[in-house]
Amino acid sequence: MSDNKSLIQQIHKFVFPYINSNMYVLMENRSALVVDPHSSAEAIDCMKKNGVLKVLCLLTHEHFDHTNGISNLRMNFNTHLICQQNAISPKSQKYSNRPTVVSIILRDRGMDKEADEIENQFRPYTYTAEETFDTHMDTVWEGHRIHLESTPGHSPSSCLIWLDDIICFTGDSLIPNTETTTRWPGSNAKLYYSDTLPKLQKISASTYIFPGHGDPIKMDKLKYADNMFTIV
Repeated sequence: MSDNKSLIQQIHKFVFPYINSNMYVLMENRSALVVDPHSSAEAIDCMKKNGVLKVLCLLTHEHFDHTNGISNLRMNFNTHLICQQNAISPKSQKYSNRPTVVSIILRDRGMDKEADEIENQFRPYTYTAEETFDTHMDTVWEGHRIHLESTPGHSPSSCLIWLDDIICFTGDSLIPNTETTTRWPGSNAKLYYSDTLPKLQKISASTYIFPGHGDPIKMDKLKYADNMFTIV
C-alpha cells in the first residue's frame, strides 16, 4: 500500500468540460479505481496505456455529469459498478440519466451553444450495478480499504467514499466555496441538514477532500460558514 502523499499524487483527475465535473482514476496492478465516470477519451486512453484490464467503478451520486461515462468503461474494460441503491431505481434511471439538468444550467449561464452540443451528443441511457448498498458498505480494492456511506440531501443516492481513511470523495455533497444544491428533483434539504451535514462536519482535519467539482483540498483548509465549506 502506498503512503498517504504518494497515494494522493497517483490519483488522476479528468474534468467534464461542460460543467467541470470531476472523474477520479487511480491505477494499480492493471486495475483501476474510477469514481464518477464521465465520457472521456483521455481517461480511457490513459487507462489503456497503463495496461488496465479491469475497473472498480464507484458513484458518489446518480446525476448525469457523474455517470455518463459508465458505458464507455464497460465497452473497454471488465467493469464492476458499486453505488447506493437509489441510483439504479426506475425513477433515477428515467430522470437522472440524461443531460436535461446540465443543459438548463448552461442555458441559465447564457451558454446556449454548449447546451445544444451536450443535447446532441448525449441521449438517455440506463445502467446496472454489480453491487448496491443502503446505508453503508465496505470493500477492498488492491489492498486499499474503501468505505461507502449514504449521505442523502443533494440527491437520494449521494454518498461519501472513503479511501484508506485518508481520502474522502464527497461528490456534490461538499464542494469548497459552494453551497450544496438541494433544489433539484429528488433533493431533500431537511435530510441534508439533519443527517448529512453533521457527518461532513465530523470529517477529520487530516482528511483530503476530493470533491465532485473543483480541486482536492485538505479538510483543515475548510471552515463551515454561511451554509458552505469555505476555504480559509
